[in-house]
Amino acid sequence: MGPSGDRVRSSYLGPWRIDVTRQAGVARLVPQARLVRLIAAALEAAGAPRPASLGLILSDDRELARLNRQAMGHRGPTDVLSFPLLPPSAFPPHAGQEPTTDDQAESDADADPRPA
Repeated sequence: MGPSGDRVRSSYLGPWRIDVTRQAGVARLVPQARLVRLIAAALEAAGAPRPASLGLILSDDRELARLNRQAMGHRGPTDVLSFPLLPPSAFPPHAGQEPTTDDQAESDADADPRPA
């Protein structure tokens, strides 16, 4: 357990380290092993870089409201807050996905035979 009573567990599945923190007082609705398998499957499906690590914090509405205000400037709780470490261009596009501006810029640069 962490210093505030939070339960922190690290799991390794394939090339990924997955840290799950369940804050004190948060009900255990899904077993840890299932969360880890679902996260690993999502990373695999997304073509995430390897190796990689991901942290998941299970919290309550009060904490989410505080973080939402601090990070996003919005009032009230939210269901998801994420903070990417890599730009969108670091990930391959999904089938049927329109290229992002970063993706298009890289594609255009690759297609241009002139020196940069």
